[in-house]
Amino acid sequence: MEGKKWEIRNEKKHKFKDSPLGRIPEEWEVVELGNIFDINPEKVNYSTTPQIRYIDIESVTEGKILNYKKFSLWNAPSRARRLVREGDIIISTVRPNLKAFGMITKQFDNYVCSTGFAVLRSKNNRILPNFMFYVSFFDKFFLKQVLPLIVGSNYPAINSFDLYKILIPLPPLPEQERIISILSQIDETIEKEQKYKAKLERIKQGLMEDLLTGKVRVEV
Repeated sequence: MEGKKWEIRNEKKHKFKDSPLGRIPEEWEVVELGNIFDINPEKVNYSTTPQIRYIDIESVTEGKILNYKKFSLWNAPSRARRLVREGDIIISTVRPNLKAFGMITKQFDNYVCSTGFAVLRSKNNRILPNFMFYVSFFDKFFLKQVLPLIVGSNYPAINSFDLYKILIPLPPLPEQERIISILSQIDETIEKEQKYKAKLERIKQGLMEDLLTGKVRVEV
């Protein structure tokens, strides 16, 4: 009920407009990805890069890059082609419904990712990488447009360049920053709770070991 009251007050305070993505604030734009991002802008040069750190689709889960593999020029996979830089967004074009999407942080700068990803790199500083990262996980805007583009049954995928026409909302930069701040705080809370849950599960397993083998007895 309280949330509904907030919505009403918010609607009165701010003006909205109709758009291809639904009703959005008047100050926001709707833009095609191709207008603000270069897609797959850089390839690895193996003549100057004898060893690579490689990110494949299996390395990315729930928005996080969990691991990578090292390869030399001689044994690198044929898909190891796309050089990524800090601030790039990587979008899995293979089974995109599984959301193997990630953002390249400083830790993964100058790594190489699979051609199973589309690499998005901001080309005019109108959008913050973190904002695009969150948009990619919002099904109402992003996957709703991507899923109809999938072709193939054994290897369902989209073409990287189909992303050029995907529409996304574009708030002013200060508002993007505030949105990122709120969502990142929630992410931090979720991560802490997940670690706490894992700790409790370890404690439980230890207690089960003690109680169900009789190492620790309980009074009846």
